[in-house]
Amino acid sequence: MDHIKMLNSQNLFAGMVLMDLQKAFDTVDHDILCKKLEAMGLDFTKWFQSYLKNRKQKVVANDTSSEAGVVTCGVPQGSILGPLLFLCYVNDMPMSVKCKLLLYADDSALIISDQIQK
Repeated sequence: MDHIKMLNSQNLFAGMVLMDLQKAFDTVDHDILCKKLEAMGLDFTKWFQSYLKNRKQKVVANDTSSEAGVVTCGVPQGSILGPLLFLCYVNDMPMSVKCKLLLYADDSALIISDQIQK
């Protein structure tokens, strides 16, 4: 709100696009995440690779189980590290856009502004 009010006080209009990434934590690419962690200065990404890779999951419904499948992307949900790793994954998004980008977990808002035409 402060950013939009500041734009309005400068006689600029503001437009906003709100985004909620569905299953955002499930879309994190392990290799890209580890490269980003290295770029942030972490020198123990092999630990993160072992934490993230070769996980398996299965579905149980009505006393019937599916075959276990390998999880190839995503961060563990319900863990303390999951949200932090997701934020590390998306923290460079503002450098990729030419407008104001606000990030909160898997929710994002793009704010654009321009002069009011009379």
